[in-house]
Parts: sequence; structure tokens; C-alpha cells
Amino acid sequence: MSCLHPFVALLPLAVFGATDESDTALHPEEPRQFITIERPGLPPVQLPASDELVARDALAGTWQVTSVEYEGRPRPDLAGNLQMRFSRGRLELLQRGRRPTVVAYDLDLRTYPPRFSWVLRRPGRTMQQAGVYWLDGDTLMLCVSSVNARGATEFLTQPGDGRTMFILQRVPIGDTMATVGKPAR
Repeated sequence: MSCLHPFVALLPLAVFGATDESDTALHPEEPRQFITIERPGLPPVQLPASDELVARDALAGTWQVTSVEYEGRPRPDLAGNLQMRFSRGRLELLQRGRRPTVVAYDLDLRTYPPRFSWVLRRPGRTMQQAGVYWLDGDTLMLCVSSVNARGATEFLTQPGDGRTMFILQRVPIGDTMATVGKPAR
């Protein structure tokens, strides 16, 4: 009987420690995602990516506004003169004839559709617009509330609601409008 005791003690390890193909099929290991951060004058760094970092990385770049709708009405007069340049956590609003407006932006991926907000801080005043966004390839859709109002939760604007919806197309690198963001002479 004493010879059998060590075998019985190791039996659970042999049964539960072994993995077979069916176990890996039920619990596949998630592939690890990394993003590369470029740093001026320094070598690039690779970081393990969270869902939010991956989402911010997907937004990075310059976007041309192709359509603007405010309170249920199209605003073609604004669309052609407006670009948005995203970096991780920073957004530049570039409008022809005006200086760039730089705001901080935040994403909340826990909701569907994901939430988006930007904040502009001025001495003695904070302005925030919140809403939702959707990214499909090179098309980005944003719908935001009026300043300091409850955030938009759907891609819809109606008369009197203060919401603005933007449809944007990614601008290929090197094709940004040279005149956007520069004051008119």
C-alpha cells in the first residue's frame, strides 16, 4: 500500500495539469497587441496595448470633415474648411482662416456605441462636448452635444437639441491642406 500512496497523490496533477487540444479550443490565448510610439529624436518604443490605446492609435492622423449636421440641418459651409488632427489624447481642430484649437479628448469603450468627449480649458472656463463616435476604416463619425450639456448617445441631430454630427474621411499622409489652420491674410 505504501507504493501506491505517491501515485495517488500525483494523480490530480496528471489529470488536471495536462492540456489537450479541446482545452485550448475552449480557452484560446488572446494574441498580445503592441503599439509603437514614435518619439522625436529618440528611438521608437513598443508598448503592450490596451483596448483604449489601440482605439486612440486607430484615430491618430488627420481627418477631413466631409459633412456637418447641426441641430438637424446640413452645414456644408463648415465641412470643406475643417480638419481634425488626432494624436493620442490630443485633438487639433483646424479651420481655414483661424488658428488651430487644441483640445484634450477622451474615449470610453465600455459603451455601445463608444463614447467620445473633448475638453477645452481656458482661464476661468472649461468647455466640454461629449457624445459618441464610430470608426469604419477610413471613415469616422462623431456626434457631440452642445457645450457643457449632457452627451449625445446616438448619431442623430434634431432642431433645438444643440448637437453636431461630423462625418470625416482620413487624409493620406502628406495630403493635408496647407491653408487649413493658418490665419487669412
